[in-house]
Order: sequence, then structure tokens, then C-alpha cells
Amino acid sequence: MTVRPDKHRDVTNWSDTETICDHEQAIRIVDEEVLRSAICASRGRIRPLGKRYSSVRLLDLTQSSDIAALMDEYAGMVRYDANSVTYKSGTSLHVIYDELKAMGRMLPHAPGVIAVQSLGGAVATGTHGQGLLQCAISDSILAIKLMLADGSVMTLDASDDEFDGVRLNIGCLGVVLEMTLLTVPYAEHICSKVSTSDEVLFDQFIQINHQHEYAKCWWFPDEQQAMIWYSDAVQDWRPESLDALAAGVFSQTIDNSLTLMGQDIRPDHADCKPYQTVTRFRDEHTVQGSIPDIWCKGIPVPQINFEIAVDLDQFADAIEALKRIHRDSPQRTHYPVILRCTGPSSAWLSPTLNRPVCYFGFVVYYATDGGISKAGMDYVKQVELALSALGGRPHWGKYFDVTRYRWQQLYPELGRFVALKHKLDPLNRFGNAFSDHVLAPA
Repeated sequence: MTVRPDKHRDVTNWSDTETICDHEQAIRIVDEEVLRSAICASRGRIRPLGKRYSSVRLLDLTQSSDIAALMDEYAGMVRYDANSVTYKSGTSLHVIYDELKAMGRMLPHAPGVIAVQSLGGAVATGTHGQGLLQCAISDSILAIKLMLADGSVMTLDASDDEFDGVRLNIGCLGVVLEMTLLTVPYAEHICSKVSTSDEVLFDQFIQINHQHEYAKCWWFPDEQQAMIWYSDAVQDWRPESLDALAAGVFSQTIDNSLTLMGQDIRPDHADCKPYQTVTRFRDEHTVQGSIPDIWCKGIPVPQINFEIAVDLDQFADAIEALKRIHRDSPQRTHYPVILRCTGPSSAWLSPTLNRPVCYFGFVVYYATDGGISKAGMDYVKQVELALSALGGRPHWGKYFDVTRYRWQQLYPELGRFVALKHKLDPLNRFGNAFSDHVLAPA
């Protein structure tokens, strides 16, 4: 039986700020037979949807004959062994982290900050954490099972030449059913949090990333200050001798950010979620816990989120470009610039293919009335222009100007990915306008 979502309610992104498709186009997938029936009965395109945290452009359906396969209820652990675990693609990441911790295991990567997103969506878009010693969640995958446009099912693993093309797939090769992930023994971690000048940050950030398992920075360019977190397993932890700011100095920086944010978003109370994303930086206590406990600290807030990966050897050039933007024109930033380094990936469409990078992240929050700051968006456009000129590659699931990038030059394996798509999906039933544009050059 086909299960539809609530009648008369359109399918939207997670925050209800954008519509993806009409409710009549959506089908709740509870098992393989429901999905197979929906695919075989449809004459249009198919988009698998998880928690819908990605940019709507990536999820978009344009024709009334297209269908959205809602994978939220296709979730749960399938099996596990001593060194791996298999989950259905609709499973939320926080469920995976909690269940593995109870088993004395963990995944060998730093998670992204939003743990309620689905495994399938996180893998399809290249969701990553922070630390040069690992890369994205997709790099923990040992095998992927997916359903193709004719309803058949196939499984690929590392023994297949095309495996690296499937494990970061922007949702356009088929519907991912299950993923087998590498697991490692659980380890408690200790995380230090230090506020410092940006001069100290830029002098030591790369070194800190090489010396510690995980590291992340929030940079306040106008105040020339930063907050840096770094962590290691308990037995490996050692504090850095960074020059720390006086508590009052950094607290004033946070207050300045809240003032600018308030003028744009017009909050209805003093403890709103957008404010919480910044006020948490007042806490500089060292903490101990699991990797998700430490690093999955994202507070879901309706926002425009832009993130671009720049090769690590161009880190200094990227910083200088951002400094020029702040020096030459006044900016209204709701949130500090986020810096996260990650290591090389072998996935064909990974922004970190065969090279370490630093991701630069930028956030503009929606106002309580649904509006968005023009000054904030102008800033993001300036940043994108500067970082794309350095060969920057955007995070697939976030905001960016799709026309700005020369995809063939940025992704040398794009041709192989297109050939794989033609092989698995010759009628392009799992594509949409976004993937058509990106893949067209190849």
C-alpha cells in the first residue's frame, strides 16, 4: 500500500522556509517493496529525501509526475559484527552514535554538528567533521546497497572500481537502502576551548590540526579574535600553550555579535536559538565525553549556510582575501567565520578528493518574520567570489551560486561519475535540475 504524508500539506525543508513538492508527490517508504512499487509505477523522476537539511535546490522536484521518496521511516540497524555495522539509510546519525556507544564502538570520523540528519543525506552530500586525521562520513563506508530505476537492487563495496563514485552521490544514482560502516573501539575524548587573538590563531591553526585529532575554530574578523576547540582521546590529550584573551574582552565580542544579529533577525525573546548559537562561546571550560557529545553541538536555526573547501596550502591566501573583504567594506555578520580542516578523501565528488582542505563556513539567519538580511547575503556573495577564485569547492548540501564554478576543472573524476550515472540510471530518473547542471560539462 502506498502511504502518503499528511493531506493538503506540502513537503518542505526541515525549517518550513522552502517548499520541495506537493504532498501528492510524496510517498513514505517503510520497506523495499513500497519503494519498488513507487519507482516502477512512476513516469517521472525520483528524489530520496531524508531529514531535508540540504539546500532545497539539491532536493527539488519540478514536474507533477516526479515523486519524493520520504525515507524517514526506513531506519534502524540491520546487522553488525566485530568491526562494522549496517544501517538503513533513513536512520538519524544520533541514533547510530548512541547505539554504537552502547556497544563500545564508534565511527572513525568526526561527525558534523547536526546529528538529527539522516545517514543517507549525510553521505550523499559529503557531511564532514573537523580534523586532518579523517574526512567525511562517506569515507567510513565499507558497502552500499541501492535500488535502481528498474526496481533492481545492487550492492557495491571497496572491491568495485566504481565504489568511490557511489559513496558521495548527491542523490542522483539511485535510492540508497543500506550502508555498512567501519567501526572502531569507543574512546572518551577531552576537549579544550580557548579564546585568543586571530594573530595567534592563524600562526598556529594548521599546526594544531596536525597535532590533535579534532580541531575547529570560530573567527570574529571585525574584533580580530577567535575561539578554538581541539580534542584528543583521554590518553593522548595535552593542552596547547595558546595566548588566551581575558574573559571580559571576549565576552564583549560576543555581545557585539548579538547586537548585530538582533538588529537583523528581530528576536521575540532574549534566549532565542540564534542567540544561543553565539552565547555558548562564553563557556571556555575543558570538557570530556564522546566525540558526538563534544562536537555535535549544532542548534538547528533557519539560516542560509554557505561552506567552501580551500586547499590547505592556500589557507593563508584565503585568510588574506577574507581580511580584505572586512577591511574594505562594513559587514554585518550574525555568526563568526567557521574554520574546519579535513583530510583527503577518495570519493570522486568529494571537495577533499586526494588533498587536505580547510572548510570556511558562513551563516546568515532568517528573521522571525521570514526575511533575510540583504547585507548578510551580499557578504556571502563577496566571500564566495573571493574563495571560488582560489579554486574553492562548495559543500554540496549548502548554499552556493551553482553558475560560479567550473565543475569539470574542480572535479577531475566528474567524467567517471557521469559515466557511472549513465550506467546505473540511463534515463536520468534520479536526477534533477541541479544535478543536470553540475554534470552537464562532463
